[in-house]
Amino acid sequence: MKENLTRKTKWFWPWQDQEEEAWLEEMSKHGLHLIKTESWGGYVFEQGPPTDYVYRLDYREENDDEQHYLQIFADSGWQHVTVTNGRQYFRQRGGQGKMPEIFTDADTKIQKYTRIKNLLVFYLALCAMVSIVYMSYPESETWSRHWWIGIIVNGSGILLSGLVMAFLVAGYYKLDKRIRELRNL
Repeated sequence: MKENLTRKTKWFWPWQDQEEEAWLEEMSKHGLHLIKTESWGGYVFEQGPPTDYVYRLDYREENDDEQHYLQIFADSGWQHVTVTNGRQYFRQRGGQGKMPEIFTDADTKIQKYTRIKNLLVFYLALCAMVSIVYMSYPESETWSRHWWIGIIVNGSGILLSGLVMAFLVAGYYKLDKRIRELRNL
């Protein structure tokens, strides 16, 4: 591993893209420049001179047209840094007075947030299916002899599932609010 690499862990939810971009920009101002992201909030930075980078994120699953997709950004001066779980990271130097954007109109921003909303709906459906299967699973003989174990295990599973689904629904509505704001511009 290179000596000039720094790892940091920080978690951002899909609807916190603006906060994540601001954090990455702050890291670059301190000489830590993103080179790779990892699942579960892992970031790998290369140490270098402080630079005024502007970071922007997009969500797009890989497809056959990836080369064309990346070329569009390159033609606009964006450097593709990395991708993790469909989250595409781009950067370009800032400091020209106006903050550069990868999406210059509301419709393309709406499309981005709609893609993320669709992903949340998929995870919500998946979580609901797992919960239904979990709750319909017959209790073991141990649980019938020790009823309190069943209450703890089933109650914990139901509580966790409910929290995850509530969180996904809250994220869906946050993204929906952002989309409505963009439509009203």
